Amino acid sequence: MTSKIGNWQVELDKLTKYLENTEDWSKFKSCTSDEERIKLILIQKYMISVAWLCDYFESCTELNRKSAIKSSTLRAEGNQLFQKKLYRDALEKYTQAIVYAPHDSEELSLIYGNRSAAWFFLDKWKPCLDDIALALSPQCPQSSKTKLMLRKVQCFLKLGNIKGTESSIHEAADWIKDVVFPEEKKKDSALQELNSYEKKLDLLRQQQDIPNQHEMSSGPPCLSYGVNKVITQASSCVEIKYNLEQGRFLVGTDDIKAGDTLIVERPFAAVLLPDHDVTHCHHCYGKLTTVVPCVQCSTVRYCSFQCQELSWTMYHQVECPYLDILRSVGIAHLSLRVILTAGLQFLINFKNEYQEICSENISLVPGLDRDGQYARNYLTVFNLMTHTEDMNTSDLFQYSMTAVLLLRVLQHAQWFRQRNEEHISRAIKDGPAASSTIKYSPQMYSSGDLILDHLDHVHIQSEFSQPLMSQEKQSFHRSHYLSQSELALSGVEFSDIEVYIGGLLLRHIQQLVCNAHAITELQVSQVSEGNIAQVEETSQVRVATAIYPTASLMNHSCDPTIISSFCKDVLVVRAVKDVPKGGEIFNCYGPHHRRMGWSQRQQSLKEQYFFTCKCQPCLTDREQQSIFTAWRCCKCEDAVLETENSCQGCGLIADKQLLKKTYLEGERLFLIGLDKLKQQNITGAIEELLSCHKLWKDILYRYHQDLSKVLDCLSRCYAMQGHFKSSSGYLRESIKIVSKMYGESSIEVANELHKFSEVLISARNWTEALTVAERAIKLFSLHYGESHSTVQELFDMKKQLQECMKI
Repeated sequence: MTSKIGNWQVELDKLTKYLENTEDWSKFKSCTSDEERIKLILIQKYMISVAWLCDYFESCTELNRKSAIKSSTLRAEGNQLFQKKLYRDALEKYTQAIVYAPHDSEELSLIYGNRSAAWFFLDKWKPCLDDIALALSPQCPQSSKTKLMLRKVQCFLKLGNIKGTESSIHEAADWIKDVVFPEEKKKDSALQELNSYEKKLDLLRQQQDIPNQHEMSSGPPCLSYGVNKVITQASSCVEIKYNLEQGRFLVGTDDIKAGDTLIVERPFAAVLLPDHDVTHCHHCYGKLTTVVPCVQCSTVRYCSFQCQELSWTMYHQVECPYLDILRSVGIAHLSLRVILTAGLQFLINFKNEYQEICSENISLVPGLDRDGQYARNYLTVFNLMTHTEDMNTSDLFQYSMTAVLLLRVLQHAQWFRQRNEEHISRAIKDGPAASSTIKYSPQMYSSGDLILDHLDHVHIQSEFSQPLMSQEKQSFHRSHYLSQSELALSGVEFSDIEVYIGGLLLRHIQQLVCNAHAITELQVSQVSEGNIAQVEETSQVRVATAIYPTASLMNHSCDPTIISSFCKDVLVVRAVKDVPKGGEIFNCYGPHHRRMGWSQRQQSLKEQYFFTCKCQPCLTDREQQSIFTAWRCCKCEDAVLETENSCQGCGLIADKQLLKKTYLEGERLFLIGLDKLKQQNITGAIEELLSCHKLWKDILYRYHQDLSKVLDCLSRCYAMQGHFKSSSGYLRESIKIVSKMYGESSIEVANELHKFSEVLISARNWTEALTVAERAIKLFSLHYGESHSTVQELFDMKKQLQECMKI
């Protein structure tokens, strides 16, 4: 069925324009709380104006469903590709078949078995083992089990895993001996095959006196100096400070060194971006190899059953039918995820508990619980800044409408009917005595941590501790949702509880405007035009949006003291420069003094974060970025800024008209060069780029950003032709400019050095390649830690270079 969803932003813009300068608009402006805003929108029934909403809610439970027919068709297509030995193409078809296959079906088991075979022939032993484990479900046909078990033994042998091989051989032997084969000779054949693997295992034992290789942990690092007793996700070397001017902020309790790990934090909640639906897990946000689908829809994918079950229990059982509309509201989806993660009963209790905490005036620092801790819990999320008073009315109205839409989703899913309404009303009216008392602790509100970190089970009154529907049923029933007539957007009654939850949804939307954090991933891509294979480049790609209350404590500086990286959804914050005892620890909210000019930074921060930045670069280095767009003085070669007519060094008046004319000619040649590159005319591209470089180096200041671009393009072109010595020469010059632009210790320089070392190896310049690789290792370790995959790759490169230099 095709979704009937419209464009939510268009509807908001239309309604905003219609209501401005009306009495209703004045009423909305006079609201003094988020609950008042929600109640007004519900009373005024503005949702009636969105004509397609009723149709969407009537049909949404039938969208993105499983299909046995589609799954079977895709598996058959995969089998055909497999027979043609097109294993990667077959793999993709099998993956598509998996997401459409009905849950707990024989079909799903068969597809996992087929896909394990594709992995096997691609020499991908670990993914093969993962799929075999998924295929060996209770639904697996007896005829497939023997083949899968023997394949499992082979994978462990290929991996050199003695214990795994021994265990899988015993498992297979027990199965083969007990099962009844249609023909006795098939049993004999299977036993003979198993016997051959036992002989290979004996050889493996002889060869492996020591472990084959040591794999470094890919998990998040430990905090430097131990865990903080107050800020439970941070190092003991930091503490919270608070004043009226700066609000809450972090400072060092002792001298902090570059490279120290200051924060290791799981998000309270996060949402995967739609562009990564098929590539990343919807719960931990790690890259997918094995795919475990949602039990209901054909959209959501996970890396494991554990992530599938956690997601289902915490939030996805509610969200599953509404993914289309949730994606239409952008970052506001995360507001709903926060509410679902906390849970209805907890939020009701929180309303009363929070009032008590405020009245007791336990701490001047907002967010600290009764134990004096700033923990990973809802309290820390609730206390993030909203900046309501700084927002214009149009934005606040649209956020309020979106909160009401999310409230409608909860109503339609009958989320509010999962608790006894009489008990809930009493809890709201009578206070915490009517329900269980909440004691804030780091272990609460995060069922994911309760399982992932193997903590003792803590019972809490939360939606994720009591699923809306048992995992065993695994099916949505139409009766579980309100019908169109029940929904009746023009006349749905609403309770105080629903208005309260609507107010929280609105509060979190406002908070997310300033406090949402992108989960990013370092990805390697080919810089290519058409089918041209070029030098690999790395970039940070945004994968998900999350909320990290501890990281949100850091104030902004355009010259930050930290850098953020991720291990799946875990945020790792490291110092990139030394911080003296008592010094503030600064994050960068986006505008960085080495990547953006002063006026642009000020405008960006004012518009999104509502403050005027007074960091050191903003106060003292306003013209720093200007040299990267400056002209070259023809007399002394110093900089002639774009905003000035004379040279900074000698004062010579520049002929700006002639300079601009020459620049445009160089730009024309540069674009022609890129076009020839696209047409795979590498020789022609080099000719044009060399002409461009000749013009530009005479008129542009030596650190001009465009010089770096043309030098980098020339390096790539020569590398593509196999002329690595020439390639390394141009790349060496480009890196000088990149270092000046972003700083010697920047991640941009680290990425360029990684690329440079590979070019030098191809040029057989072992000595310089080793020096460059060591410098890259130092920078990547500073930013990401030694366990990062890039650092490990560079360590391997260093080892190989050292071996080459011995020959």
